[in-house]
Amino acid sequence: MTDPSSDYFLLRVMRKVWLACQHNKEHPSMVLSSDNLWNIYEEVNEGKQNFNYSAATQFAVDAGFQVAEYRGVPLVYDEYCPGSFMFFPNLDYIKMRIRSTRNFDLGEWQKPVNQLARIAQITVALQFTCNNSRYHGAIECNSAVS
Repeated sequence: MTDPSSDYFLLRVMRKVWLACQHNKEHPSMVLSSDNLWNIYEEVNEGKQNFNYSAATQFAVDAGFQVAEYRGVPLVYDEYCPGSFMFFPNLDYIKMRIRSTRNFDLGEWQKPVNQLARIAQITVALQFTCNNSRYHGAIECNSAVS
């Protein structure tokens, strides 16, 4: 992943995934990376960092994320990103849907035994969906384990 002459050089693989996800003016909105691939990306780009961030990347930096930039979009390290994965989502095509029969339903009011209060449960059923999966990509690299 760090050898520029290899077909599996990280930047070369990232470019292939990016181009596969790009169509017309659509492209991934961000890149999410596991710690293994994040470390390789930093190692490959050491000394080449540019801190003139785009507005989206600056927002992620201000929110406290470890962020680099790739092709004008934030490349974000996510500690919960599984294994040696890197995801390229297009957030315009990811939606959160609410089930109409469980749309923040208020349950029965109850009185706790040890308090002068009333409580009730609020339930909701949500599902993340995506369309135009052509605009989303991923890299899995089992050999990038440190």
